[in-house]
Amino acid sequence: MVDLFREKKWDLVGRRATWFAITAVVLLICIGALIYRWQKVGSPLNWGIDFTGGGIITLKVMPEVNASDEIATIERIRSSLEDQGLRVQVQLASSVVGGARDQVQVRTQIPSESEGTSILEQQKETISDTLTNQFESVEVLSTNIVTPVVSRDLTRRAVLAIILGCMAIVIWIFARYDFATSLVPKYALCAIFALLHDLIILTGAFALIWWIVDSPFVAAFLTVLGYSVHDTIVIFDRIRENVKLRKRPTFGEIVNLSLLETLARSVNTVLTVEVVLLALYFFGGVTLRSFSGALIIGITSGAWSSIFIASQILVSWKKREEQP
Repeated sequence: MVDLFREKKWDLVGRRATWFAITAVVLLICIGALIYRWQKVGSPLNWGIDFTGGGIITLKVMPEVNASDEIATIERIRSSLEDQGLRVQVQLASSVVGGARDQVQVRTQIPSESEGTSILEQQKETISDTLTNQFESVEVLSTNIVTPVVSRDLTRRAVLAIILGCMAIVIWIFARYDFATSLVPKYALCAIFALLHDLIILTGAFALIWWIVDSPFVAAFLTVLGYSVHDTIVIFDRIRENVKLRKRPTFGEIVNLSLLETLARSVNTVLTVEVVLLALYFFGGVTLRSFSGALIIGITSGAWSSIFIASQILVSWKKREEQP
Protein backbone atom coordinates (compact mmCIF):
# COMPACT_ATOMS: atom_id res chain seq x y z
CA MET A 1 0.00 0.00 0.00
CA VAL A 2 1.31 3.44 -0.91
CA ASP A 3 1.72 5.50 2.28
CA LEU A 4 1.50 9.18 1.42
CA PHE A 5 1.53 10.44 5.00
CA ARG A 6 4.10 8.52 7.04
CA GLU A 7 7.03 10.81 6.17
CA LYS A 8 5.01 14.04 6.41
CA LYS A 9 5.90 16.57 9.10
CA TRP A 10 2.33 17.68 9.75
CA ASP A 11 1.59 18.72 13.31
CA LEU A 12 -1.91 17.31 13.67
CA VAL A 13 -1.79 17.29 17.46
CA GLY A 14 -0.55 20.86 17.68
CA ARG A 15 -3.62 22.05 15.78
CA ARG A 16 -6.11 20.22 17.99
CA ALA A 17 -7.77 23.48 19.07
CA THR A 18 -8.75 23.99 15.43
CA TRP A 19 -10.18 20.46 15.17
CA PHE A 20 -12.11 20.96 18.41
CA ALA A 21 -13.54 24.26 17.13
CA ILE A 22 -14.69 22.68 13.84
CA THR A 23 -16.21 19.77 15.73
CA ALA A 24 -18.04 22.10 18.12
CA VAL A 25 -19.54 24.12 15.26
CA VAL A 26 -20.79 21.01 13.45
CA LEU A 27 -22.22 19.55 16.67
CA LEU A 28 -24.03 22.80 17.43
CA ILE A 29 -25.55 22.83 13.94
CA CYS A 30 -26.77 19.23 14.30
CA ILE A 31 -28.12 19.71 17.82
CA GLY A 32 -29.74 22.96 16.70
CA ALA A 33 -31.42 21.14 13.80
CA LEU A 34 -32.86 18.54 16.20
CA ILE A 35 -34.17 21.25 18.53
CA TYR A 36 -35.57 23.31 15.65
CA ARG A 37 -37.47 20.33 14.20
CA TRP A 38 -38.82 19.48 17.63
CA GLN A 39 -40.11 23.03 18.12
CA LYS A 40 -41.35 23.45 14.55
CA VAL A 41 -42.80 20.03 13.74
CA GLY A 42 -43.17 18.41 17.15
CA SER A 43 -40.63 15.69 16.40
CA PRO A 44 -36.83 15.90 16.06
CA LEU A 45 -36.77 13.37 13.23
CA ASN A 46 -38.92 12.57 10.22
CA TRP A 47 -40.19 9.20 11.43
CA GLY A 48 -41.11 6.80 8.66
CA ILE A 49 -43.94 4.32 8.40
CA ASP A 50 -41.89 1.63 10.15
CA PHE A 51 -42.07 3.73 13.32
CA THR A 52 -45.53 5.25 13.01
CA GLY A 53 -47.54 2.38 11.52
CA GLY A 54 -50.01 2.70 8.67
CA GLY A 55 -51.86 0.68 6.09
CA ILE A 56 -50.90 -1.95 3.51
CA ILE A 57 -52.80 -1.93 0.22
CA THR A 58 -52.13 -4.79 -2.21
CA LEU A 59 -53.17 -4.42 -5.85
CA LYS A 60 -52.98 -6.76 -8.84
CA VAL A 61 -51.79 -5.01 -12.00
CA MET A 62 -51.59 -5.90 -15.65
CA PRO A 63 -49.39 -6.07 -17.62
CA GLU A 64 -46.76 -7.69 -15.44
CA VAL A 65 -43.59 -5.74 -14.67
CA ASN A 66 -40.39 -7.03 -16.25
CA ALA A 67 -37.37 -7.55 -14.01
CA SER A 68 -35.40 -4.91 -15.92
CA ASP A 69 -38.12 -2.31 -15.26
CA GLU A 70 -38.70 -2.95 -11.55
CA ILE A 71 -36.66 -0.06 -10.13
CA ALA A 72 -38.03 2.44 -12.65
CA THR A 73 -41.59 1.25 -12.03
CA ILE A 74 -41.27 1.53 -8.24
CA GLU A 75 -39.85 5.03 -8.50
CA ARG A 76 -42.59 6.08 -10.95
CA ILE A 77 -45.36 4.77 -8.69
CA ARG A 78 -43.76 6.28 -5.59
CA SER A 79 -43.32 9.67 -7.26
CA SER A 80 -46.88 9.80 -8.59
CA LEU A 81 -48.36 8.87 -5.19
CA GLU A 82 -46.23 11.44 -3.39
CA ASP A 83 -47.56 14.01 -5.84
CA GLN A 84 -50.99 13.10 -4.45
CA GLY A 85 -49.79 13.96 -0.94
CA LEU A 86 -49.23 10.38 0.26
CA ARG A 87 -46.12 9.18 2.09
CA VAL A 88 -45.63 5.62 0.87
CA GLN A 89 -43.31 2.67 0.58
CA VAL A 90 -43.76 0.68 -2.63
CA GLN A 91 -42.82 -2.94 -3.34
CA LEU A 92 -43.48 -5.27 -6.24
CA ALA A 93 -44.50 -8.87 -5.57
CA SER A 94 -45.56 -12.02 -7.39
CA SER A 95 -48.78 -13.94 -6.94
CA VAL A 96 -46.83 -17.11 -7.76
CA VAL A 97 -43.44 -17.92 -6.24
CA GLY A 98 -40.79 -17.20 -8.84
CA GLY A 99 -43.32 -15.63 -11.19
CA ALA A 100 -43.41 -12.22 -12.79
CA ARG A 101 -44.16 -9.14 -10.72
CA ASP A 102 -47.91 -8.72 -11.04
CA GLN A 103 -48.70 -7.20 -7.63
CA VAL A 104 -47.99 -3.82 -6.10
CA GLN A 105 -47.83 -3.47 -2.32
CA VAL A 106 -48.19 0.09 -1.07
CA ARG A 107 -47.54 0.87 2.57
CA THR A 108 -49.08 4.20 3.58
CA GLN A 109 -48.86 6.41 6.63
CA ILE A 110 -52.07 7.09 8.52
CA PRO A 111 -52.24 10.22 10.71
CA SER A 112 -52.66 9.20 14.34
CA GLU A 113 -55.38 11.73 14.94
CA SER A 114 -57.55 10.42 12.09
CA GLU A 115 -59.91 7.49 11.84
CA GLY A 116 -57.70 4.74 10.43
CA THR A 117 -60.36 2.85 8.46
CA SER A 118 -61.87 5.87 6.70
CA ILE A 119 -58.46 7.33 5.86
CA LEU A 120 -57.31 3.96 4.49
CA GLU A 121 -60.38 3.79 2.24
CA GLN A 122 -59.59 7.24 0.85
CA GLN A 123 -55.97 6.24 0.30
CA LYS A 124 -57.09 3.05 -1.46
CA GLU A 125 -59.18 5.04 -3.92
CA THR A 126 -56.34 7.50 -4.58
CA ILE A 127 -53.82 4.71 -5.13
CA SER A 128 -56.16 2.72 -7.36
CA ASP A 129 -56.93 5.78 -9.52
CA THR A 130 -53.24 6.69 -9.78
CA LEU A 131 -52.17 3.18 -10.83
CA THR A 132 -55.03 2.98 -13.34
CA ASN A 133 -53.26 5.71 -15.29
CA GLN A 134 -50.07 3.60 -15.42
CA PHE A 135 -51.38 0.05 -16.02
CA GLU A 136 -54.01 -1.48 -18.28
CA SER A 137 -55.94 -2.97 -15.35
CA VAL A 138 -55.76 -2.57 -11.57
CA GLU A 139 -57.57 -4.70 -8.98
CA VAL A 140 -57.45 -4.09 -5.23
CA LEU A 141 -56.75 -7.42 -3.50
CA SER A 142 -56.58 -6.41 0.15
CA THR A 143 -56.30 -3.51 2.59
CA ASN A 144 -54.99 -3.84 6.14
CA ILE A 145 -54.09 -1.53 9.01
CA VAL A 146 -50.76 -2.49 10.60
CA THR A 147 -48.96 -1.48 13.78
CA PRO A 148 -45.46 0.03 13.65
CA VAL A 149 -42.72 -2.43 12.73
CA VAL A 150 -40.43 -0.76 15.24
CA SER A 151 -42.60 -0.75 18.36
CA ARG A 152 -41.97 1.26 21.51
CA ASP A 153 -40.82 -1.84 23.33
CA LEU A 154 -38.37 -2.68 20.56
CA THR A 155 -37.12 0.92 20.56
CA ARG A 156 -36.49 0.76 24.30
CA ARG A 157 -34.61 -2.49 23.87
CA ALA A 158 -32.52 -0.99 21.08
CA VAL A 159 -31.58 2.00 23.28
CA LEU A 160 -30.74 -0.38 26.13
CA ALA A 161 -28.60 -2.48 23.77
CA ILE A 162 -26.68 0.62 22.67
CA ILE A 163 -26.07 1.65 26.29
CA LEU A 164 -24.91 -1.84 27.26
CA GLY A 165 -22.75 -1.99 24.14
CA CYS A 166 -21.07 1.30 25.06
CA MET A 167 -20.46 0.01 28.58
CA ALA A 168 -18.91 -3.16 27.19
CA ILE A 169 -16.69 -1.05 24.92
CA VAL A 170 -15.57 1.03 27.90
CA ILE A 171 -14.70 -2.09 29.91
CA TRP A 172 -12.86 -3.75 27.03
CA ILE A 173 -10.83 -0.67 26.05
CA PHE A 174 -10.04 0.00 29.72
CA ALA A 175 -8.76 -3.54 30.18
CA ARG A 176 -6.67 -3.34 27.02
CA TYR A 177 -5.20 0.16 27.25
CA ASP A 178 -5.63 1.64 30.74
CA PHE A 179 -5.69 -1.12 33.33
CA ALA A 180 -1.94 -1.67 33.54
CA THR A 181 -1.09 2.00 34.06
CA SER A 182 -4.16 3.78 35.45
CA LEU A 183 -7.53 3.21 37.04
CA VAL A 184 -9.05 6.04 34.99
CA PRO A 185 -10.42 4.77 31.62
CA LYS A 186 -8.95 7.60 29.53
CA TYR A 187 -8.75 5.67 26.25
CA ALA A 188 -12.25 4.25 26.73
CA LEU A 189 -13.89 7.58 27.51
CA CYS A 190 -12.18 9.25 24.54
CA ALA A 191 -13.46 6.50 22.26
CA ILE A 192 -17.01 6.81 23.65
CA PHE A 193 -16.98 10.58 23.18
CA ALA A 194 -15.95 10.10 19.54
CA LEU A 195 -18.70 7.52 19.14
CA LEU A 196 -21.35 9.84 20.58
CA HIS A 197 -20.08 12.57 18.24
CA ASP A 198 -20.70 10.32 15.23
CA LEU A 199 -24.20 9.36 16.33
CA ILE A 200 -25.17 12.99 17.02
CA ILE A 201 -23.83 14.03 13.61
CA LEU A 202 -25.82 11.28 11.89
CA THR A 203 -29.13 12.02 13.62
CA GLY A 204 -28.59 15.78 13.32
CA ALA A 205 -27.91 15.46 9.59
CA PHE A 206 -31.17 13.53 9.13
CA ALA A 207 -33.01 16.27 11.03
CA LEU A 208 -31.34 18.95 8.92
CA ILE A 209 -31.98 17.26 5.57
CA TRP A 210 -35.32 15.87 6.83
CA TRP A 211 -34.77 12.43 5.40
CA ILE A 212 -37.20 9.72 6.49
CA VAL A 213 -36.03 7.65 9.46
CA ASP A 214 -37.04 4.01 8.95
CA SER A 215 -35.64 0.50 9.45
CA PRO A 216 -32.68 0.99 7.06
CA PHE A 217 -31.65 4.01 9.15
CA VAL A 218 -31.48 1.76 12.23
CA ALA A 219 -29.21 -0.63 10.31
CA ALA A 220 -26.99 2.25 9.19
CA PHE A 221 -26.94 3.64 12.76
CA LEU A 222 -25.64 0.36 14.19
CA THR A 223 -23.13 -0.01 11.33
CA VAL A 224 -21.69 3.43 12.09
CA LEU A 225 -21.52 2.47 15.77
CA GLY A 226 -19.23 -0.46 15.00
CA TYR A 227 -17.20 1.30 12.31
CA SER A 228 -16.37 4.31 14.47
CA VAL A 229 -14.99 2.25 17.35
CA HIS A 230 -13.04 0.00 14.97
CA ASP A 231 -11.22 2.90 13.35
CA THR A 232 -10.42 4.46 16.74
CA ILE A 233 -9.02 1.17 18.07
CA VAL A 234 -6.57 0.92 15.16
CA ILE A 235 -5.10 4.33 16.06
CA PHE A 236 -5.02 3.49 19.78
CA ASP A 237 -3.12 0.29 19.01
CA ARG A 238 -0.47 2.23 17.11
CA ILE A 239 -0.20 4.78 19.95
CA ARG A 240 0.36 1.99 22.45
CA GLU A 241 3.01 0.36 20.28
CA ASN A 242 4.88 3.65 19.83
CA VAL A 243 4.67 4.42 23.55
CA LYS A 244 6.44 1.11 24.23
CA LEU A 245 9.05 1.85 21.57
CA ARG A 246 9.53 5.42 22.83
CA LYS A 247 9.81 6.82 19.31
CA ARG A 248 9.24 10.38 20.53
CA PRO A 249 10.07 12.17 23.81
CA THR A 250 6.56 13.46 24.63
CA PHE A 251 3.17 11.77 24.50
CA GLY A 252 1.82 14.43 22.09
CA GLU A 253 4.63 13.70 19.63
CA ILE A 254 4.01 9.96 19.94
CA VAL A 255 0.32 10.45 19.13
CA ASN A 256 1.15 12.73 16.18
CA LEU A 257 3.53 10.09 14.79
CA SER A 258 0.92 7.37 15.30
CA LEU A 259 -1.71 9.41 13.46
CA LEU A 260 0.62 9.95 10.49
CA GLU A 261 1.49 6.24 10.40
CA THR A 262 -2.17 5.20 10.34
CA LEU A 263 -3.52 8.08 8.23
CA ALA A 264 -3.03 6.29 4.93
CA ARG A 265 -4.90 3.27 6.21
CA SER A 266 -7.79 5.43 7.48
CA VAL A 267 -8.05 7.50 4.29
CA ASN A 268 -7.81 4.48 1.97
CA THR A 269 -10.45 2.58 3.94
CA VAL A 270 -12.89 5.49 3.95
CA LEU A 271 -12.41 6.27 0.25
CA THR A 272 -12.89 2.69 -0.94
CA VAL A 273 -16.04 2.29 1.15
CA GLU A 274 -17.49 5.63 0.10
CA VAL A 275 -16.91 4.99 -3.61
CA VAL A 276 -19.26 2.03 -3.29
CA LEU A 277 -21.73 4.00 -1.15
CA LEU A 278 -21.78 6.90 -3.62
CA ALA A 279 -22.54 4.46 -6.45
CA LEU A 280 -25.34 2.99 -4.33
CA TYR A 281 -26.65 6.48 -3.52
CA PHE A 282 -26.82 7.72 -7.11
CA PHE A 283 -27.71 4.46 -8.92
CA GLY A 284 -29.41 2.30 -6.27
CA GLY A 285 -32.80 3.94 -6.51
CA VAL A 286 -34.85 6.09 -4.16
CA THR A 287 -35.50 3.29 -1.66
CA LEU A 288 -31.77 2.90 -0.89
CA ARG A 289 -30.89 6.59 -0.92
CA SER A 290 -31.46 7.34 2.76
CA PHE A 291 -29.62 4.15 3.81
CA SER A 292 -26.56 4.83 1.68
CA GLY A 293 -26.68 8.53 2.60
CA ALA A 294 -26.69 7.64 6.30
CA LEU A 295 -23.63 5.43 5.84
CA ILE A 296 -21.79 8.13 3.90
CA ILE A 297 -22.42 10.66 6.66
CA GLY A 298 -21.63 8.22 9.46
CA ILE A 299 -18.44 6.78 7.98
CA THR A 300 -17.08 10.23 7.12
CA SER A 301 -17.87 11.41 10.64
CA GLY A 302 -16.29 8.25 12.07
CA ALA A 303 -13.03 8.86 10.24
CA TRP A 304 -12.96 12.47 11.43
CA SER A 305 -13.65 11.56 15.06
CA SER A 306 -11.01 8.82 15.13
CA ILE A 307 -8.27 11.09 13.81
CA PHE A 308 -9.23 14.55 15.06
CA ILE A 309 -11.24 13.92 18.23
CA ALA A 310 -10.49 10.73 20.18
CA SER A 311 -6.70 10.92 19.90
CA GLN A 312 -6.62 14.69 20.37
CA ILE A 313 -8.73 14.53 23.55
CA LEU A 314 -6.37 11.85 24.84
CA VAL A 315 -3.39 14.18 24.33
CA SER A 316 -5.16 17.07 26.11
CA TRP A 317 -6.06 14.76 28.99
CA LYS A 318 -2.44 13.54 29.34
CA LYS A 319 -1.10 17.09 29.22
CA ARG A 320 -3.52 18.12 31.95
CA GLU A 321 -2.35 15.24 34.14
CA GLU A 322 1.28 16.21 33.64
CA GLN A 323 0.71 19.77 34.84
CA PRO A 324 1.85 20.36 38.44
